Amino acid sequence: MAQFDTITKPKHYQGKHGLEAMAVVDNFIGNLAGKAAYCWGNVIKYLLRFQ
Repeated sequence: MAQFDTITKPKHYQGKHGLEAMAVVDNFIGNLAGKAAYCWGNVIKYLLRFQ
């Protein structure tokens, strides 16, 4: 199980393998910039929240 603390790495922001949503978004966004990065970031964020 991944390490967490309630201030800097809250457990509710981590998936079952300890990855945080922002790390996943950063990985998928890559070199996109501007509106494309913003839109794709939101798509990924909401997909991760779905279940």
